[in-house]
Amino acid sequence: MGSALFAGFFIGSLLSGAIADKYGRKNPFLIYMVLIFITGAASAAAPNFAFLLVTRAMFGLVVGLIAPASASMLTEITPKKLRGINFVIVSSLFTVGELLAVIIAASLKVEERGSEKWRALLIWVSLPAILSLVIGWKFLDESPRYALMKDADKGLNIFRRMFRMNKKAELYVSPSEKEQAEKWVAS
Repeated sequence: MGSALFAGFFIGSLLSGAIADKYGRKNPFLIYMVLIFITGAASAAAPNFAFLLVTRAMFGLVVGLIAPASASMLTEITPKKLRGINFVIVSSLFTVGELLAVIIAASLKVEERGSEKWRALLIWVSLPAILSLVIGWKFLDESPRYALMKDADKGLNIFRRMFRMNKKAELYVSPSEKEQAEKWVAS
């Protein structure tokens, strides 16, 4: 079971960069959150071991897609001096999630022989994806780097919003800097 999940994770990690470069960071992130919930729920509803194995591999694939994409998004929007600590904090949250899954499993008593409580565990650990979907939909901007590569004005507007949110001085881009950005996008 674990091998199927990690095989999916490996394949997803290989595909993640190409998808993010083609479609951006935000929209794939939102789609991945939906897919994490769907594959988690499908795993919980598995009628047999083969179906469970396939759905866990698909779950791993989606987690493999999102892990590098979220890491690159984090580095793109975090100031250089805070990247290390932010990356450590975010990485630590994976461990916190795993610990919470163990606590949920223990409280559900999934280890009881013949118990179907593991199904509830799979639903519970899939629910944070819905919360991430709602928060991402409401608050997440496209990656400034991706936006700049597609449309200089859109990318600069994302940077301006980031400056305002962080209560920094208004972002000023000189006409020559804007022209350089537009040439970079066109090339």
